[in-house]
Amino acid sequence: MAEEASAYELEGLENQLENLLSCYSSDALRVDSKLFCSEFCKLVEEYASHWQVPLPQLRILEIALVYFTQASSFFTSNCDHVVHTLSSLAL
Repeated sequence: MAEEASAYELEGLENQLENLLSCYSSDALRVDSKLFCSEFCKLVEEYASHWQVPLPQLRILEIALVYFTQASSFFTSNCDHVVHTLSSLAL
């Protein structure tokens, strides 16, 4: 039962990350990557906080990193908030 809930939540996370990414065109990410990073962190923290065991949390971080990597190709090179976002994910 817990595995089904976990799979359902992970699918929800993927959908929300996809929506977040699609809200920002490549041009919008270049201009406002700080807002994207803020919303991204809130979303990932919300999903990770539902679990107190490592395996679902690691899967959440794996999914999050895939989407963050896709978005980061549009970021400008000097983004302190991007480094902060990656540090937050590492914690």
